[in-house]
Amino acid sequence: MSTPLLVVGAVITDKERILAARRRPELRAGGLWEFPGGKVEPGESPQQALARELAEELGVRAQVGGFIGRGVQDLGERELHLDCYWVRLLGDAPRTSTDHDLLRWCTPAELTDLTWAAPDRPIVRRVQEGMRPMFEDV
Repeated sequence: MSTPLLVVGAVITDKERILAARRRPELRAGGLWEFPGGKVEPGESPQQALARELAEELGVRAQVGGFIGRGVQDLGERELHLDCYWVRLLGDAPRTSTDHDLLRWCTPAELTDLTWAAPDRPIVRRVQEGMRPMFEDV
């Protein structure tokens, strides 16, 4: 199998709530919920890629915190590896997204009310099992 496609996802927290994003219907995995993020480009660290993707996709500045875990999905020709990190916003919350038609703030318990993309599901479980946000002091 070829080299995995590495993507990063943001578990954005606001007190006890977490931001979930629904993929636009015309995109791959359209209509499914995910943690916002995107591809890691050559020369970027996962944290740099996540900050860049959040600026491009949601128009926000963010602090990337600790690693939560990895979700994996077989895409046929290669595997997708989704590495998720805790994120807190440095400024206002996003109102729109380039890749999503709906953004929703949820408590950890409410996350199961949504239909998640396969690689995001293990991350949802970790959050619901009580994993707490981790950030270095700024």
